[in-house]
Amino acid sequence: MSEEQQVDKTKLKLPTKTRIAVWWLIIVGLALTLLAIVYMFALFLQCLWSSPSNSGLTYVMMLFGGAFTLISGILPLKRNKLAWKFSVGVLVIAMICSIGGYLYLSMDPGGFSKTLIIILAGLIIYLAPLILIILDRKNYSEMLRQREKEL
Repeated sequence: MSEEQQVDKTKLKLPTKTRIAVWWLIIVGLALTLLAIVYMFALFLQCLWSSPSNSGLTYVMMLFGGAFTLISGILPLKRNKLAWKFSVGVLVIAMICSIGGYLYLSMDPGGFSKTLIIILAGLIIYLAPLILIILDRKNYSEMLRQREKEL
């Protein structure tokens, strides 16, 4: 058996739900991170020409949320059980950071509907891949067992 065939056998495909969740998290993580960087740069320019704003913490939380989302999307690609567990934990932290940052940003006296929309959008963005990853736990474990047998 050639080396290429052995590499193909050890490189098992991720389960379908996990693949969908991983790509979702990578795309959302990149978008949130870039958006937070742009907002932080705009805030920096605003501070240069006018009075400073209090929303710097919000953008830092958004940046951490985006970075954690990106990390939780990359971890299942490692294909081991600890990476899967860590991915779920990091995704929960990302959800808390991002939704907290957005909520702080949207806290207006009469902005209840805006806050509600932000909470719902954040839950859809983060809960959908979290549910997909958790539901596919059994298939992910099966893939890992199959990989161990072949090695």
